[in-house]
Amino acid sequence: MTQTQKVPTGNTEEPENKTRKRKAKAVTKAQKEKTALSNPAEKSAVRVEICLPFLRYKLPVNDRQAILYTAEKSELYTKALLMEMEDVGSEFVDEGVRAGSIVFRGGAGLEDPKTLAKLLREARKAVPAAENCEVSLEANLGEIDFKRLEEYRRAGIRRFFIRAYSFSPATCRRIGCLFDQKQIDELTDASLRVNKVDLALGLYYMTPQEDRQDFRRTMETMEYMKLSELRLLRYPVKEEKPEETAQRKLMDTFIRSYMSVLGFEEYQTMAFAKKDKGSRDYLLSSQNAEKVGFGMGAETCLGGFHSHNLRNFEGYIRYAGDYEKLAQVHVPDDVVRLDDLATPEEVRKLLEELKESLKQ
Repeated sequence: MTQTQKVPTGNTEEPENKTRKRKAKAVTKAQKEKTALSNPAEKSAVRVEICLPFLRYKLPVNDRQAILYTAEKSELYTKALLMEMEDVGSEFVDEGVRAGSIVFRGGAGLEDPKTLAKLLREARKAVPAAENCEVSLEANLGEIDFKRLEEYRRAGIRRFFIRAYSFSPATCRRIGCLFDQKQIDELTDASLRVNKVDLALGLYYMTPQEDRQDFRRTMETMEYMKLSELRLLRYPVKEEKPEETAQRKLMDTFIRSYMSVLGFEEYQTMAFAKKDKGSRDYLLSSQNAEKVGFGMGAETCLGGFHSHNLRNFEGYIRYAGDYEKLAQVHVPDDVVRLDDLATPEEVRKLLEELKESLKQ
């Protein structure tokens, strides 16, 4: 069973049993030596990630930690997230840590905007936002209701990063995407009526057996959208063959020329944005900025120390309110995972047990 790990990257003589408070104290010196963005006022900005592991459906390219969404599991997980933020937040405030970006990762589009607003308020209490902090939401196409974009905006979210994988029907079938043309049309319509928010799109390219014609269809669909950013992700492969390398280089050249004609600038490798619309979180990530994570499997990297929360749903919600236990405790091997339960009655029974454990 996975356990939270703390790996010192600096002084190896220090004991491993370090709390977040100890790491927060160490961050000041590390931040002074780091350049997060070109703006000097943002050199010490950290990234804040709020991990929401729920998905409506699983894909080969989805995070292996993801679990299928139900309202009951979501409610329980939200309570645990709030407990974790309350438990550790004051320590970051005391040490002057400031958030340059706050991002909801995973299945954030499945959550109610009011829930995200509550989580965002608590996250800002835990890690106060720097000036011009970017707040963004990531979601798969088919897992966000575009009719509620205004509600998300009122909740404080200003940037939406939608993973669409591909707009080629043949490619979608090959990788198991479940969204259809209707959802692609909804995304197009939403992009044309968004106001005071940025809409970014993530697409995979060089998927197995995809040819340039397939990808061109995807790019032509994207032309009709009003986007702030397009991020192209190389489809994961174990080992690239020489002929695949040559094909990828040709595809890269084609994509860069195509995006330039559409008025996009490449502000990071294969990440294209309109003028001054590049993602701050992506920039911070590319320059290895310090990071604070909340949620199941979330990583925190501060002051030369690295840790991650339990990557197990049951373990996380049991210990989210006590960071020392969250950092040290093994989840027993006989704990049943929710996805392994056969019936709704068994799921309900385990959830009731977990709720009682949170009250104790």
